[in-house]
Amino acid sequence: MAVLVELGLIGFLIFAGLLLIVFTEAWRQPKWESRFWLTLFAVWTLGSYTLTWTHRKPTWLLLSLLIAGAALTLRREESVLHDEAVPLHHSNASEIQAIPHLRPSK
Repeated sequence: MAVLVELGLIGFLIFAGLLLIVFTEAWRQPKWESRFWLTLFAVWTLGSYTLTWTHRKPTWLLLSLLIAGAALTLRREESVLHDEAVPLHHSNASEIQAIPHLRPSK
């Protein structure tokens, strides 16, 4: 309600869209991460009803950490999918070459 009063309908819609994005990203996490982020999001929601935390730093820190965690999970899933899609090439032991040690130049 405080966002609607302070920022008007446009600001409220932007903030509600941001919260919707954060909620969907928390929902898409793996099981335990999803429970963790949704619990934190629920606690923040209850606190923001009574304390109007919408303009305070902990709000933006929580939302930023949740989005960063979602991005890391997405990147981890993409790398796993990429590793599964690329078959490993097994070569003979004679084809394997040792990497020469780097020596400082004189």
